[in-house]
Amino acid sequence: MPLINKRGRPLKDLRISVLDRCNLRRTYRMPEEPLLRPGFVDLIEHFRHSGHTIRLIEFMDVGNVNQWNLESVVPSAELMKTIHDRCPLRPVAQQLNSEPARRYAFEDGAGEIGFISSIGQPFCGDCSRARITADGVFYSCLLSTNGTDLLTKIRAGIDTDQLIDEIQALWGKRADRYSELRSNLPARQPHIEMYQMGG
Repeated sequence: MPLINKRGRPLKDLRISVLDRCNLRRTYRMPEEPLLRPGFVDLIEHFRHSGHTIRLIEFMDVGNVNQWNLESVVPSAELMKTIHDRCPLRPVAQQLNSEPARRYAFEDGAGEIGFISSIGQPFCGDCSRARITADGVFYSCLLSTNGTDLLTKIRAGIDTDQLIDEIQALWGKRADRYSELRSNLPARQPHIEMYQMGG
């Protein structure tokens, strides 16, 4: 039986972190200027014909230590135009709505590139992901401010069916739309750090 939330979104991807000590933590941000300098496309060129798909993610307000502000976001559309001017792109025809990256193929067949535009084009309405941290906390959104402790219940002896019911209940009442509502919120909301969440 599929797990469906209040907004009609199915839970398709439950990411479980098994260790939070193995994630790289970066507390700085790359300024816009180096990212858009001509050498940036050289990095993309390096991975063409390699079989690896590069995904470019707009600077996200995940966590509390990355000094995020909207003015620091380089929109995916700007990155795409810069790349397309040198390496023409076309949209990949078959894409899942729940997939966060919009995929593009190089017109010369040299591979693909993806753009995750959670700031410029929020995809909350199609999100089908939840996460469980290494310390057993369930989060229904990457940008959640609060999670639900499952580890205590597991240690208290709930069985697998009860755990599934608990996750189904949590997912069923999910109504997160942080990225869609960001500009209407009174102040920046605190979030769990990405290294705790597991990406």
